[in-house]
Amino acid sequence: IGCGSETFHDSPLIYELEYFGSIVVAMGILNMWYAAHALGYGAGYQALPVMEPRRCELLCEKIGIPRSWIPVATLSIGVPRSPRMLGPSRFPLESVFYSERWGNPYKRIAFRNE
Repeated sequence: IGCGSETFHDSPLIYELEYFGSIVVAMGILNMWYAAHALGYGAGYQALPVMEPRRCELLCEKIGIPRSWIPVATLSIGVPRSPRMLGPSRFPLESVFYSERWGNPYKRIAFRNE
């Protein structure tokens, strides 16, 4: 369970930064996801278990998360039941990336006229 805190506890002044904890937790979870995949494990990210305040409170009580920390998401890691037969379907790279400015079509190096 990734937890974030919106304050710096070791600072003489307490600064609140909205979303800072969530961003740091997301980067940490992404790195753990990559490491799990590299080791042959499967991983799944879930934010729903911590979205409802009452469920979040019960989760914190059950595993001892201090009140000054907020659960942001969970990452389940395990051994895949069976190997994946096909990779995930994806949009073409050119339909989801832009070059230098929003809306400027991206062209792969192999397809550029230079």
